Amino acid sequence: MSDPDLTIEGNGGELILNGGDLLVGNGLLTATVLSLWGGNLEDDGLPGSDSVQFWGNNIGQDPNESLRSETQRLLTSIPATSSNLLRVQDAIVRDLSWMIDEEIVKEYEIEIALTGVKRIGITINFTVNGETYELQFTREWTGQV
Repeated sequence: MSDPDLTIEGNGGELILNGGDLLVGNGLLTATVLSLWGGNLEDDGLPGSDSVQFWGNNIGQDPNESLRSETQRLLTSIPATSSNLLRVQDAIVRDLSWMIDEEIVKEYEIEIALTGVKRIGITINFTVNGETYELQFTREWTGQV
């Protein structure tokens, strides 16, 4: 099955166009984008913030399928420092863990680095059916001290 590819631009998701047609992929890009940046920016992922979570999480959905990105929350709430890189990497691992649990991917490796002032580069190499797929993201890290 093919899914439209989705990326994050500015403050929201964007479908990717190729010459006026939707770019369609294997779903890995879209699943990753929604896992890392899906949900509501005001949602910190903790039980006390249930009222501000993404509205789609309240439509009789399995709680394990909710969009409550810890990665997104950290990049908007903690300062962009080398000492916080490990916290963000751990959040990425947790946000993507469902892919292994659901056997969508066999494994993944994550590399992250500060690429500029308040910018983070994230590279994820997924192994799916013996093939490796690399996804790269560069995002603003807007958290404050």
